[in-house]
Amino acid sequence: MRWLIIGLPLVLVAAASPALRAGDVAFHFTEVGAQRGILPFDLGSTPMMGLGLAAADYDGDGDIDFFVPNGAGGPPHLYRNDDGVFVEVAAQVGIQTSEHQRSALWFDYDGDHDLDLVIGNDDYLLFTGVEFPYRLFRQDADGSFSDVTLSSGLVASAAAGAHRGGISVGDINQDGYLDLIGTMWNGAPQLFLNGGDGTFSDISDASGLLDADFQNNTWQALFHDFDGDGYEDIYLLVDFYGNRLYRNNGDNTFTDIAAESGSDIHMHSMGGAMGDYDNDGDFDIYITNIDFPGVPIQNVMLTNLTEPGSVLFENQTTELGVGDGGWGWGTTFFDADRDQWLDLASTNGWSFGVGHVDDTTRFFRNLLPETGAFEDQSAEVTIDDALWGSCLVALDYDRDGDQDLLQTVVPGPMSGSAIRLLENDIDVTDPSSGYLVVKPRMSGSNHRAIGAVVRAEVGGVTLSRPITAGTSFMGQEPAEAFFGLGDADTAHVTVEFPDGSQTVVVGVAANQVIDVQPPRFICGDVNSDAFVDIADAVYLLSYLYLDGPVISCQDAADADGSNTVDLGDVLHIFGYRLLGGPPPAAPFPGCGHDLTPYDGTHCRHQTPCP
Repeated sequence: MRWLIIGLPLVLVAAASPALRAGDVAFHFTEVGAQRGILPFDLGSTPMMGLGLAAADYDGDGDIDFFVPNGAGGPPHLYRNDDGVFVEVAAQVGIQTSEHQRSALWFDYDGDHDLDLVIGNDDYLLFTGVEFPYRLFRQDADGSFSDVTLSSGLVASAAAGAHRGGISVGDINQDGYLDLIGTMWNGAPQLFLNGGDGTFSDISDASGLLDADFQNNTWQALFHDFDGDGYEDIYLLVDFYGNRLYRNNGDNTFTDIAAESGSDIHMHSMGGAMGDYDNDGDFDIYITNIDFPGVPIQNVMLTNLTEPGSVLFENQTTELGVGDGGWGWGTTFFDADRDQWLDLASTNGWSFGVGHVDDTTRFFRNLLPETGAFEDQSAEVTIDDALWGSCLVALDYDRDGDQDLLQTVVPGPMSGSAIRLLENDIDVTDPSSGYLVVKPRMSGSNHRAIGAVVRAEVGGVTLSRPITAGTSFMGQEPAEAFFGLGDADTAHVTVEFPDGSQTVVVGVAANQVIDVQPPRFICGDVNSDAFVDIADAVYLLSYLYLDGPVISCQDAADADGSNTVDLGDVLHIFGYRLLGGPPPAAPFPGCGHDLTPYDGTHCRHQTPCP
């Protein structure tokens, strides 16, 4: 593993006072979609079980935009965020389709650092056939989009009449390119390997996901490296049958370990979210379920008890008080009150003659330090709508330092379809509840560091957030980590990047948004002073032959690019500085990211690269 430690002018307060607890900071949610530019949304009369939305900063201007597919076959909606006001621009930028869209996801499929968009289509109950189960729109340099579906290889068969589920991406083989899984209700999931050349190949069968015992009816997949071996695993939410936890074998194949890990929940799993609700450093899973009239079946909280060498979850729903979720769909972990503890929201509802007109959205406030459980405060924070909610994601749409909610609503007995923006009105100037947003960013093809883990140490407590693409129920949240800091002024931030490198930033001031990059180095700069000179050759000689100081960055010491640190590197630096010989290998004179193997020497570049 490679490290970069950065010291900032502000230092972490060694004995920070404990954050004010839940109840000390008042807040509630207000629906503000119309006044923020979100238009009426007509899904028509096509029967469905929900639809998703994808939130991300697609245009790179710093605020969060979002895309909503249109399940009725009408035009989709892309809302560009202009300083907290949304402008619908889908047709303007070239995202046009009349297919029955259901889910969508932003991701950089070609590694050019621009977010592209994939849309999932279906023909639920229509049985008209689906020519293109996926549509892939590449973002071009001018901000417009081109349909590259045919050339991408994202083509596959789709079961007639099946309902599209969510789309998720993760790098399953550590090649830096994001691979894709699409789920289907009444249809099998499909796993596509990204070839790194703009094309995908369907490896669903070869990967082992579709074993002899596999059952259809999958709604959402969650990517995460649960066993800590460096490869992303897949947790699959399955309706009617047991959930699957697929351990990544490291060779593009997977093994189901759901039963032995305690994660094989056998119910009507709909939506799911990962979050470290107990601040113990690993990620727990909350799963929504449906609630038949007269036959209540709880949502489930799987608490992660994983230790080295094993993956283990325990159902702690009852003791945590988060089981009563109604007819559940989308869900999200988020720190609504900025007190350092993740709260939980889930939306729900159903019609088609069943009713559930009073099936209210739930907000469970995290009171673990006080009571050891969550508390349903849906009414207190005015999030208790009785609509048929579908997807639910958290984001800070106005960049005011708190997390708001986006919710899709499908036609039901209480209303028509809608996109709802629930604004969090917590007092962002309150010194007892600060925040920090961390955006991990890489220079390679996985620019937004999907698969990274971000941690913030605050007064002896470590808060952890995963960076994912694909969550909730057919949803996506921005590739950034939001931390409520309570009354802490600063935090230590650690980013564990998916390539194994690690960056630590010390003394980060509260109430800001920061970018964090992996460790960087200059080839030939053996002593990490940001210059390549004779001192580097002497330093390397001392290391090789005189038991001198350790090399802080093996990649920097490999001056001749031979993948070996030896006398040849010393001679290369001497030749460059004294004899006018060739310069060090790339990256020189620029700066590159640390590529040291996992068992190599750590990079600790203390000074900014030129």
